[in-house]
Amino acid sequence: MALQIACFISFDLIVTDIAMPKMNGFELIEALAVGYPEIPIIVWAAYWTPEIKNKCLRMGIASFEELPFHEDYFYHKVKAILDSSEYLS
Repeated sequence: MALQIACFISFDLIVTDIAMPKMNGFELIEALAVGYPEIPIIVWAAYWTPEIKNKCLRMGIASFEELPFHEDYFYHKVKAILDSSEYLS
């Protein structure tokens, strides 16, 4: 579903989890990296291991964060990524 939506709508940032039905987060990250490499991705995960975190970071995501999170932290994390010159188009 996320990939289908990305075909029709322009995104500045994508926030996802690893554990999802049908397509897991790793598959989504790989697909987005091929079709939309300019879009930064934040992975927020309730269940994670150091291996999962390292795999995500090796895949080129902008940030890996643990759930739960405080809304102020979320706001500042998203703002910092969008303000980063690395992700400006």
